[in-house]
Amino acid sequence: MSDGGDKHGTGHFIAERVTSIALMLLTPWFLISIALLDGGYDGARAWAAEPVNALGLGVFLVMTLYHMALGVRVILEDYIFDRDTMRVLLGINTFVTLTAAAVSVYALYSISFGG
Repeated sequence: MSDGGDKHGTGHFIAERVTSIALMLLTPWFLISIALLDGGYDGARAWAAEPVNALGLGVFLVMTLYHMALGVRVILEDYIFDRDTMRVLLGINTFVTLTAAAVSVYALYSISFGG
């Protein structure tokens, strides 16, 4: 926690804006792609196995999770006043985000390479 004068928030602010811009571009692509899918599960799997779609989906997943982690961090820093509790919750936030990212990327890798 800081009093706002240590200038560590600038990087956080920029990261939030960069992920927001990336998601503003990736979300419509993802939604339109999903809306145009044919073939149910098999069609979705085939779509995700295409290299361009796999790359876009991977970036979309990672950006979404990172943006979520940044937002949760701000909420915790603003509303949790006990330092020890905040550290534990920030650790859980990081763990959950990294676990979700690892599982998502592994699942995408498995789909893309037929694992």
